[in-house]
Amino acid sequence: MTESTKFILQYLCSVTNHVSFWVEQQILEANTILEAFGNAKTVRNDNSSRFGKFMQVCFDESSQIKGCIIQDYLLEQSRITFQSANERNYHVFYQLVAGAAASPEIRDQFCLQSKESYCYINQSGCYTLNNVNDANMFDRLRLAMNVLSIPAQMVDGIFSVLSAILLLGNMKFEDIEGEKSDLTSSDKEDILPTLCNLLGFDSEKLTEALLFRQIQVRGTVTSIPFKSQEVNSFEQLCINYTNEKLHRFFNHYVFALEQETYKEEDISFSHITFTDNTPCLELLEKSPRCIFKILDEECRFPQGSDKSYLLKQHEAFESHPNYIKGDRRMWEKEFGIDHYAGAVTYTAQGFLDKNKDTQQDQLFELMYSSTNIFVEDLTRFQLFYWYRYVRCLKPNGKKQANLYEKDEVLTQLKYSGMLDIIRIKREGYPVHVAHEAFVEKYGCLIKTSDDIEPRTQIINIFTDLKLPKTEWQVGKTKVFMRNSVFEPLEERRHLFLCGKAIIIQKIWRGYVCKRDYQNKREAVIILQNNFRACRYRIIFKRKRKAAILLQAYIRGFLARRLAAKLKEQKRLEEERLRKEQMERERQERLAREKEAADNEIIDESLQYVFIYALSVYAKGTFYIQEYVNRLL
Repeated sequence: MTESTKFILQYLCSVTNHVSFWVEQQILEANTILEAFGNAKTVRNDNSSRFGKFMQVCFDESSQIKGCIIQDYLLEQSRITFQSANERNYHVFYQLVAGAAASPEIRDQFCLQSKESYCYINQSGCYTLNNVNDANMFDRLRLAMNVLSIPAQMVDGIFSVLSAILLLGNMKFEDIEGEKSDLTSSDKEDILPTLCNLLGFDSEKLTEALLFRQIQVRGTVTSIPFKSQEVNSFEQLCINYTNEKLHRFFNHYVFALEQETYKEEDISFSHITFTDNTPCLELLEKSPRCIFKILDEECRFPQGSDKSYLLKQHEAFESHPNYIKGDRRMWEKEFGIDHYAGAVTYTAQGFLDKNKDTQQDQLFELMYSSTNIFVEDLTRFQLFYWYRYVRCLKPNGKKQANLYEKDEVLTQLKYSGMLDIIRIKREGYPVHVAHEAFVEKYGCLIKTSDDIEPRTQIINIFTDLKLPKTEWQVGKTKVFMRNSVFEPLEERRHLFLCGKAIIIQKIWRGYVCKRDYQNKREAVIILQNNFRACRYRIIFKRKRKAAILLQAYIRGFLARRLAAKLKEQKRLEEERLRKEQMERERQERLAREKEAADNEIIDESLQYVFIYALSVYAKGTFYIQEYVNRLL
């Protein structure tokens, strides 16, 4: 997936209300897995998609993301076994090895070694990416698998298969008399048992699948040994064939369908010419005689060879305008095809072997009996093979940011057919608008009535606006316009809407100003009322304070005068009381003195009485009592 697509996905997930946050996260994390298994570093791009994919994000009625449909196709399989200088294999291999280097548990579980020890990732001498930590990316990959709810056993199975693929690249085959091959003794002892452990295979059956292929001849299954050598040159023809199909797709859906639309709508137009690659595609795929057909037929002959195939092909197509026989000295090895993007020369060596490279039934039987759950599950896809292709444009060939090379982009646009698309759009009527939509959008430019049918209203609009009649046509259900008409229509509609918007703004601003004035006036009145009330309250408080102060002074004066009077009265009263107290004390003293004198006389009398009583005691108490009473 390109970086632009990732940004689009992130944008779509960020602008929603995150009602389906988990679904959005799964969509983003699915991209992490797809990039790990399908992207690689090339000379021109550190994160180049080596496969095609189509992502359809699904929304509900409330514009919330509800799911995503992902289709992938045409993985570059040859990259697994070979990479050019300064390129890498698929990211997942480096991530797995880096994760094993950081975790002994992962290393032991999947029998992983150092990255330098694997042939499939040490050929180019490039192991790392700038500003990318493969160990951290491996952790992100495992997290993404967890988010997508991939079972733990399946995850372990996937990593086991990846480790096995790396080990397969280290296996060496010995040539046996040029007719067959065999595993080296060291591989049988070291690599083969580990492979069988990782894949859950039987060692004897795996050895047989590695060294022999099976064919059926009249119901009899025959094992044919693989030879030690093969040569890859067939992939480029398949890729260019896909490019031709894609160009044909553009021709059909952009050019041919455009003309078909004109016919259906009864629009007068001159025939549009475009780069038609039909002859080239017919050369490659049209039965009964085409390059792929001859190749398939040659593969069925027991004695078929690349040389015989090429000679038959030269004989069949030497007069074809898109076929290039090439140099006579290379007739037995090469041929060429004049593609829409230019002529390409192909080396035919290995074509038959590559075309026969189908999955053997014995391999699927071996996988079906595997104890590795993931490997066994892969057999479900035995009959599902399909290929598509998606292209992208690179702004430069230096893998630099903020660098736009015009010639580089123009070349890609030329080969992709985009220039033809632009030319045809300009020659024809690129703008198609349904009648109702046109009237609804541009009916505001003239005075019209809803009672008039849409087609008449459309013609009235073009006529009243004096637009060139050669630049527009009204079809049965759609209006067809060139940019020379569409752009003035858009500009006039824009000016009209701007004028109406200005009127609305004027009225609105007047209303807002009046509303604000009234609000401010009411606010001022409230402020004035509050200010006046506050001022009167302050004056009242001042007067009350002054009155209280005067009252305090007067009350103080009266209180002091009263206090002085009371003090004088108190003093006089105290003086009176003191004199009275002194008089009482004097009287009391005199009384005490008198009483003391009386008591003294009584005491002396009593003493005399007592003495006399003692003296006359004998005369009897009667006389004493009488005498005492008389004294008292």
